[in-house]
Amino acid sequence: MEVTFESLDDPIDWEGSGIKKLRGRKNKTPRENAACFCLNLFNFIDNPTHRKNCKQLEKYLSRVHAMVMSETDEQTKYELARNKNMILSFFKILKNFQVFDFETRKKLIIIFKELAKLKDCDRKSDMLSMFAQQSNFGELISGLIEASQSNELVLGCVGQVLKVFAKSKETFQVFLDFSLFRDIFKLCANHNLQIASEYLELLETLVFKTDHKLRRKVSDFFYSVYNYIFLWVGQSDCLLFRRNILNLLYRLMSDPVNDKFMIYFINHKDRLKQTMVGLTNDNESIRFENYLLLSLFLTHFEGVINNDVRMLIVNNKTNLLMALSNVHPENFDNQCELGVCREELETVLRNISAGI
Repeated sequence: MEVTFESLDDPIDWEGSGIKKLRGRKNKTPRENAACFCLNLFNFIDNPTHRKNCKQLEKYLSRVHAMVMSETDEQTKYELARNKNMILSFFKILKNFQVFDFETRKKLIIIFKELAKLKDCDRKSDMLSMFAQQSNFGELISGLIEASQSNELVLGCVGQVLKVFAKSKETFQVFLDFSLFRDIFKLCANHNLQIASEYLELLETLVFKTDHKLRRKVSDFFYSVYNYIFLWVGQSDCLLFRRNILNLLYRLMSDPVNDKFMIYFINHKDRLKQTMVGLTNDNESIRFENYLLLSLFLTHFEGVINNDVRMLIVNNKTNLLMALSNVHPENFDNQCELGVCREELETVLRNISAGI
């Protein structure tokens, strides 16, 4: 009952596949139910208002959902995860997400996430690998992002899908594209808090939840767009965005995996100036995030080889100590978790010399 095709955009020859002959047959096998699901899915997308199409899709969607959620039939799930028709169907689903109602989308996302996490002998997902091989995979991601902006009802489901892609080794690299990355950053600054928080979670997933071996690639990409990130932060009038991104950058650079990024940061005079200005911001949260970034300059001062940066810190010790006195880390729940003590930082600053 398998149908072969070269691309996920190739149409299936339903007439030649024999799938239509299954209609009306009782006691269908799991593979046959999956085939009927695919057929009725395509029929529904072609005409989502047709009552019969709705009814048939609902019937076979429930059957596939039951198979995927079964704890006793692992073999069937693996067959579904490797079935090209099923992979094709979910590529089609994600390209036409907006045509489904809320409850249908929820079931489809559950099935997608369950099938996507199943791995082959090489520890790869057949579904995600096939997605990543498509030349228009980036267009699919952009389409999902656009749909989430135009229809808030699909925002949560789109967010779940994008996070699966962001943390999977097969697909995470699609986000390491400047244009797409810029669009995601803009959405993190959106004044609609639901949209902003969803895309901040996506960034967090990409930075902190990808496989540990792959984080270096993410860090290298951040390094390549480093100046743009600080430009976007400086230009934004959204305080929540600025706070969230500064915090994300601090945690990113605090990870030893990202030492290249951190060393570049602490040797950049403009970044130090931007951090010093941030320490005097009227907003306490912004002051705190810049306080954390300043701690990187101070606690890694021996790694600062830029003489301009060293002298800027030494010549402004008094002003920096005064600015630090207006920061109150104890007001922030993550103070202990981040391990930055103001008294210790002040001591480090007092003991710093140019060393030139």
